[in-house]
Amino acid sequence: MACYGKGLGIKTQNSTISMTFLDSPYTLSDANQVASIGCDDLAMVQQASYLTNTSNGGGCASYCSRFQSPVGFGSCPGKGCCRTSISKGEYLEVELYDMRNYWGRRTKFFRCSFVFIGMVSDYDKFNFSLSHLNDPTTFLNNYNKEFMGMPLMLDWRILYDNRTKMQNSTDYACGKNSDCIDMDTIFGGYRCKCKKGYEGNPYLECHDINECKISNQCASFASCTNTLGSYHCSCPDGYHGDGKKYGIGCIPLPVSHSKLAIGVGLGAGTGLLLLLPTCFWLYKFHKKRKDKKHRKILQTKWWSLATTTNINRPRYT
Repeated sequence: MACYGKGLGIKTQNSTISMTFLDSPYTLSDANQVASIGCDDLAMVQQASYLTNTSNGGGCASYCSRFQSPVGFGSCPGKGCCRTSISKGEYLEVELYDMRNYWGRRTKFFRCSFVFIGMVSDYDKFNFSLSHLNDPTTFLNNYNKEFMGMPLMLDWRILYDNRTKMQNSTDYACGKNSDCIDMDTIFGGYRCKCKKGYEGNPYLECHDINECKISNQCASFASCTNTLGSYHCSCPDGYHGDGKKYGIGCIPLPVSHSKLAIGVGLGAGTGLLLLLPTCFWLYKFHKKRKDKKHRKILQTKWWSLATTTNINRPRYT
């Protein structure tokens, strides 16, 4: 923040922001932006990297028209506000310059100007009262969430000199069932990440995820078998395929000719076995009925013969 004695050009606050992360596991993230608030100011950005031995710069100018009403509104980005991105690095310096003399103005429109560094969040665009630039306390109280609430994003990594040596040392940070992930080929370092199919704290220990109890890609009637770090889908008997919803799924097996012949043979054999006792029972029934009929005929003949003999027998008186 920089405030000036209006009309006197005397600064009452520091107008420089400086950050360095040399010899630390942190670097500035490129998710951050520099925002400058004011009507005649230039925010100059300088960055440097000791690891890459490079430097770069940039900036943006916040400007208000000479016809801008002192009771009007500014917008960010837009009237009275500008934003510029920064790159990843270990050193950052932002200097806020008063540009009124360069723009042909004898006095400043508003007494104070501000510069902020942080990640732009949900408050990507908003309006503010230009008159609040005359009082830093009023401005910060009214727009604390939009500016003072901007988080400064830092990337971090675990530093090492030799990867092979690091993985075999007691200082290796990754826990059980986790992998070492190289963060950046320029800035070096690594982080730890749970292996696929595992969850937990990769710096302590990662545990197997039982996909069969949560979301998985097995088809509705396929079986799910959990394995370490993964799972397997299998089809029921009579089906083939990968058993997955968005894969082949489970397809009924075609009936082969040999199996069909075996099935027909078994059916015929079973039918024959059932037919034999039925035929035998019918034979016995028919024979019994025939024998009964034959006996009845014999009885009838015998009775007829006996009656005839009795009639023809001579009677003696």
